[in-house]
Amino acid sequence: MRIKTEKDVQKLDAKLKSIFGVDVSKYRNPEIAEKFVDLLVFPQFALNWVLRPIAISFFIYIILFYLLNLSSIMTIVYGIFGLILFLLNGILFGMLLVLWKMKKDMFGVMKYSLNIMKECIVDLKHVSTITKKENKKETLGLLFLGITHIVTIPMVTQALGNKIPFLGGLFSKLFMKILRLASSRIKFNYDPNKNEIVEDKSPAVVTNTYTKSIDNAIEGLDKFLTTILRVGQFPISMVTLVTFSLLGILLYAVI
Repeated sequence: MRIKTEKDVQKLDAKLKSIFGVDVSKYRNPEIAEKFVDLLVFPQFALNWVLRPIAISFFIYIILFYLLNLSSIMTIVYGIFGLILFLLNGILFGMLLVLWKMKKDMFGVMKYSLNIMKECIVDLKHVSTITKKENKKETLGLLFLGITHIVTIPMVTQALGNKIPFLGGLFSKLFMKILRLASSRIKFNYDPNKNEIVEDKSPAVVTNTYTKSIDNAIEGLDKFLTTILRVGQFPISMVTLVTFSLLGILLYAVI
């Protein structure tokens, strides 16, 4: 199930209530989310990571403005298009830097979601009645989507928006998009061993199987997030390459 809009989140919430009979939104705790965000490195330095490349780009633009021996026409051309391209490159480099720095914090947020999910599994006393060998992975995946989109994303993005000045809304949306992409791709591939396979699964056995699946998902999370962030960086990298090339052409033309 792919989650892209708030309407999709509402459908997911209704589906979880019908299958599990639980309102996962009860696991929201804004105070814990605020404390959790305080531990993240990303919101403390996000603004600097974006502003520094922009400032450096603007500084180089000004220096070249005075170093280059430009004609009147080229002064106008460089003055307009140079400013646009230098600032655009600064913004794009800043975004790439932010995405690179996000990885550790994204891992923390996803692990946070998985730990909430373990708490939810323990609370679901009737989980054994809805668990079958063939649907275990799908059930886990659905529950994880619910925890991520109904609990974690609203809490963390709101807290991020409050912590980051000026650009909080922009970074919250970026964080949300990456979380949504990551949550839809994570897999639970744990298979119980022979001692755990019984004819009548007790709630304790099923809960243990689920929590081990979650632990395995946490172990593979680092490599998974690396791949996701590279996917997110790719279009920005391509646009950066284009704008950097255009800047190079402009400088060659005005010299």
